[in-house]
Amino acid sequence: MEIERIKSLKASFPAFLVVLFMLFTSQASFAASPVSWINPINITITGNNIAKSGGCDGCPDSGAISQQQLTYGNGYMEFTANAGSSGYIGLGTTTNNSTSHLEINFGLSFGGGGWSVRELNFTYRTDGTYATGDIFKIAVQGTQVVYFKNGTVIYTSTVTPTYPLIVDTSLLSSGAKVDNVMVDFGQAQPAPTPPTLISNRCSSYAAPAVPTPLRTFYINATEGNDSNNGLTNATAWKTLQKANNSAIAGDLILLRGVFGILPGNTDGQWISPTNSGTSANKITFKEEPGQIAVIENGFYGAAVNLIGTSHVVIDGLEIRNTSSPINLSSGANNIWLRNLYLHDSGQTLLRVAHDNRIEDSVFVDIGNPQTNEGDAVILLADPDGDTSGN
Repeated sequence: MEIERIKSLKASFPAFLVVLFMLFTSQASFAASPVSWINPINITITGNNIAKSGGCDGCPDSGAISQQQLTYGNGYMEFTANAGSSGYIGLGTTTNNSTSHLEINFGLSFGGGGWSVRELNFTYRTDGTYATGDIFKIAVQGTQVVYFKNGTVIYTSTVTPTYPLIVDTSLLSSGAKVDNVMVDFGQAQPAPTPPTLISNRCSSYAAPAVPTPLRTFYINATEGNDSNNGLTNATAWKTLQKANNSAIAGDLILLRGVFGILPGNTDGQWISPTNSGTSANKITFKEEPGQIAVIENGFYGAAVNLIGTSHVVIDGLEIRNTSSPINLSSGANNIWLRNLYLHDSGQTLLRVAHDNRIEDSVFVDIGNPQTNEGDAVILLADPDGDTSGN
């Protein structure tokens, strides 16, 4: 077995092979700046303030969104409250012209001198009171979203954010206002670039070839539709679940876009096909050439979940913000994990499975950087496993 770029090899559990990768990156910090509003509907914009100037009193028919976006990492938005106003403001992922409060993933509801935290389709979390001039902040800190009132934490979310995030609003009462909205989105900070892989691979090593597919299907996270046939880019499916239910031995599934939380859901998506491939006809999930393919948050915290499923190839994907990114167990054999970029996540676990391969992949910011804890890959009773070129 070849094991490369290993910082620590733990041998305290004789039945286990534990491979630890701990690579950490840092993020720049930028000063907050006034929000720039776009897509105003029934709204008057004055600098970084907005006020409802049309529509009906009490209806969620006015709002605007920020031009700035938090594309990755830490950031926050803050604003000054007005006790005579009612409406919603927070962080969302939808950039259309809708004024619905249901599209605000991490929000605060205001009215009658009271506030409440509302998340993901208006789900109630907690509440309190406020007065004119109180300053509220919603901040993304690592994989958590934290709410503040006048500098004091009022709620810490259990929902992992997906990107990009924008400031989104939905104002109800006539004349409702939100003042002095400021953002610190890290100057549109991009996702970290994978570190250069320095390989000490044995010269005799050669990754096995994936068999030629019998069928090819496409998934487009943004523009697809699960009622399509999936056979072309123009008729792509939308969700990983559609592919999971449809894939059979010999299928190649090409992914495009960011696969996160779907509208109307509180959890994300994972790769977990119902059927297995064969040694001659693998089931392959792969980034579409020339595109990006990202799985974030995952379903129950996992981006890849294979239980008793064999001969599956996962190739070229980015996996981020997942608590248990990859789980192979209970006879998930002959799984090939290739060219993955896995970061800001928990540990990958291969348990009671054999002949699995992890090749040419990068693991960054695994576990808890503050406490220097977290194992990138744990192999439990996985004979003949291979982790090469990582």
